[in-house]
Amino acid sequence: MRRVFILLAPLVVLSVAFAAGTGSGTQIEFGGDRGIPGIADMPGDFIVTYRSGTASRAAFSNTITTTVASGFDLSVLPEPVDITTPPDEKVYYPYAITNNANCADQVSIEALNSGGGPWPLALINDNGMGNGTAADGIHQPGETDLLPPVVTLDPGESVHFFLEVSVPAGESDHAFSDNTVIVKNQNGAGAEDDWPSTNGRDSQSHQTTTTCVLTPLITINSVIPASISIGADATISWTANKNADFYVELGGNGARGTGLQLAEGKCDADVEIQTQISEGDLPDNGKSTLYVIIESVDGAAFASCEITDDQEAPVIELIRVTISGSITDSSVKTVMVNGTEHPVTDGKYSVTIEAPVGSEIEITAKSSSGYTATRKVRVTK
Repeated sequence: MRRVFILLAPLVVLSVAFAAGTGSGTQIEFGGDRGIPGIADMPGDFIVTYRSGTASRAAFSNTITTTVASGFDLSVLPEPVDITTPPDEKVYYPYAITNNANCADQVSIEALNSGGGPWPLALINDNGMGNGTAADGIHQPGETDLLPPVVTLDPGESVHFFLEVSVPAGESDHAFSDNTVIVKNQNGAGAEDDWPSTNGRDSQSHQTTTTCVLTPLITINSVIPASISIGADATISWTANKNADFYVELGGNGARGTGLQLAEGKCDADVEIQTQISEGDLPDNGKSTLYVIIESVDGAAFASCEITDDQEAPVIELIRVTISGSITDSSVKTVMVNGTEHPVTDGKYSVTIEAPVGSEIEITAKSSSGYTATRKVRVTK
């Protein structure tokens, strides 16, 4: 008789195993013949068939049970772009994180200031409150719920949230705040377990920079004089809140180049500039609009004012007038004509002066007993 020996090598038993897509704690059986005898009809069956002489025979190994252990992993944290904003505003950076582990996990999420500022920070749930849309990465007014510091996520589950940065009112131009979002799995431990590969995603962070930028602004402090005559000048005093190039134009609409340029230069933020405008630069006998324009790295702005050109200097026409009269009171020795004293001789006076047409001449006489008499005469041609 001929004998056939078949040696079945035992399978190695592992205490732990990782399997992407297979939940932790899952038991995977391999080996044995757990279904119809001699047929590999069950997952993990391991059967060897052979012939001994004319007979067909089968052999199977012992059953090996492997338990899938926990493997931890997070998706890559998004990287929203930096934001510039005026003061007294809130800005929102959208984030999302997904639990790529094969088990439920507790993920810690925090935000902290890492430079500049510091300005108030908050983590806001992107949950669509107030008739908004959840998890869309667009902050809506009704989304005000704070995100808990630790969130529990099932395998494949995500959490969407915003980093809210509040820029204080009155903040200076180009002040900034660096802010960092930090996420860690394994209930905040974030220990790298190199599952499913060495990727360093169990603990992640991302930094954004929020910059306060004032809206360019020009304030015209005064225009002196507001009306100028031929050959005269006016001075426009103004202040800008930016370091900038400036231009002064006659007419146009406030955009550089749309008017006639009268002046240009550079200005420093919050330092008053005085720009002189000559009467010869303005249209004769009319009111003109002038624009002060600045162009800075943060944008352009303009402010306007009006100046009137009188063209001709005002003319005051004087005529020579002789005022004569008599005084009945012999105690009156002088009269006052427009504030100037003149003698009274034998009860009579005669005064010649120059006065503008249309003006009044005032004559005053005072007696020794204290009585005063006043007369007014209007000058006409």
